[in-house]
Amino acid sequence: MVRIVNLEAVENDPNLQAWLDFGKRWKDWRAQFNQHHWPESWQGKAYKEDQLRFPSPWSGCELSTRYSLRNQLLFGYVLQEQRQRALLIPGYLGAGHQLEAIYLIREQILLFLPYSLADGNWFLQVTNVLLAELLNQPQVNPATTAAILQLSIEGHPNFAHCLLNTYTCLEENKHEIQSSIKVIGIEPIAQLKDLFTEYQWLKQHEQSDGNEQEFELPISCRPSVISEGLRNRIQQYADNNHPTNQIQENTKTNERIMRWKQNGGWVLWVSLKTRGAVAHGLKEFIVELIKEFESRQCTPMLILDGFSVQQGTSNQEIYYEITLQELIREEISLAAEIRELLQEKGCATEIIEAIGIPLLSNINLAGFADFYICHQGTVQHKIGWTYWNTPGIVHSNPTRLRT
Repeated sequence: MVRIVNLEAVENDPNLQAWLDFGKRWKDWRAQFNQHHWPESWQGKAYKEDQLRFPSPWSGCELSTRYSLRNQLLFGYVLQEQRQRALLIPGYLGAGHQLEAIYLIREQILLFLPYSLADGNWFLQVTNVLLAELLNQPQVNPATTAAILQLSIEGHPNFAHCLLNTYTCLEENKHEIQSSIKVIGIEPIAQLKDLFTEYQWLKQHEQSDGNEQEFELPISCRPSVISEGLRNRIQQYADNNHPTNQIQENTKTNERIMRWKQNGGWVLWVSLKTRGAVAHGLKEFIVELIKEFESRQCTPMLILDGFSVQQGTSNQEIYYEITLQELIREEISLAAEIRELLQEKGCATEIIEAIGIPLLSNINLAGFADFYICHQGTVQHKIGWTYWNTPGIVHSNPTRLRT
């Protein structure tokens, strides 16, 4: 039976006092690093030193390792002190891969120091997977120098994680990172080798077949904002990589917006959703808002934002229990209802729909906005994280707020 110990709770539990010192040393170790910038993170330091150093759970010393294990998107490190061994495990990608759990193999104790939203049971599941990997490999000294240093990037279906954790990290460290990089999982925004041509990307057939021992370090961090350099890179890539059948339409849209702004107009960006964090009464609110602007003779151009199509996504993939194709149709229908209501009220505002277009094109289009009104979540990140100097309002509904 595995015992799970949350090190944040040891001070208040007399039965856990034995782990008080280790919990403090772990916190002190974590405080050395800055997860907002990769060179200052634990991964960046381990990259420079060609080894990972971590406090021993068995003594007061620091242990070194160059031994990593991976099974698809789950990975960790092996620590060893004499005959004792442990698995050291990072948390969710969204938190920048902070090291959050350590499983003592002989003692069957899982110690975790929370940082992301991952809980003890999630780490226990990861442990079970990695233990099986460890048992299938030959006995190796974790400090061995024979392991190959390998940098990695984990693709993630949630584009916001990649935008903040991975793409920003790559933009900031193009002069620091010299090693080749392997990509694990999907690339939801764009193919990394096309967006970041300055890096050495391992092709799929060049990546390890699992027989070579690797010392893997993930490229991820948790910066506070998207850099201007990354924003410019995304805009340039989006401008030059439209689907052939959308080039002319995209050019016309951009020219239409630019003419509007050159004539003194402003642009309001509003997100639409029909499922998930749906705002109650949003349709009616938008109409009344546009009416009020018209009465003050400052009518905006209205861009209606919706679901964006990610790199390699099929229109038959399931979101909110329906296909992507059906979801986009629902949002387009909602946009049509808003148009009809505005016409009924005599509002002649210009409207552009940005529903079902490629994600990068959507992010690029958001750069024209002067103000936004968005649902809470990734639909807001497209504009709020990339164009952090654009003011806006984030909203949700009572059900979502309670959860």
